[in-house]
Amino acid sequence: MNKETRMMSLAAAALLLAAALAAAGPAPGTEARPPLVRRDLIRTAAPEFPKIKRDLFSTVPFTEADLDFSAAGGPESGGRPGGPQKKEVPALPPQPAVRYLGFIRNLSQKTITAIVLIGDKAWAVSEGEVFAFGWSALKVSDKEIELQSPLGEKLVFLYEGEGP
Repeated sequence: MNKETRMMSLAAAALLLAAALAAAGPAPGTEARPPLVRRDLIRTAAPEFPKIKRDLFSTVPFTEADLDFSAAGGPESGGRPGGPQKKEVPALPPQPAVRYLGFIRNLSQKTITAIVLIGDKAWAVSEGEVFAFGWSALKVSDKEIELQSPLGEKLVFLYEGEGP
């Protein structure tokens, strides 16, 4: 038997085997198998997204009264981006965290220099000194420091020490 005859007989055998399997039908026990894809989990309608409440990239403080984008020129109205702005209010930066961490007592001049942490920067201040973008030290003692913020508020901070 040559090579061509062998190939022809193999092809004929494969064809007869496929025809026999198709005529026999599915194997017993496979008729009750569920489909591989669960049709109850397929979403037929488009998802509904929640209403946009604020612009994440806006630098304007968010308030609950500013929920209407269309009046402010938000993305729905095709206006300028920047978030909901019903009224023009100057945005004030949030108050930084202030901590009174230490002090240095000058015995010759009988003064106290306070070590104050505002935000992430440390400052050494004496009584009556203006520092850190408008902050001023009104009164300095070894137990507390009285500061005036750039907005004019008088704030008192207790001595915390150099703990964690």
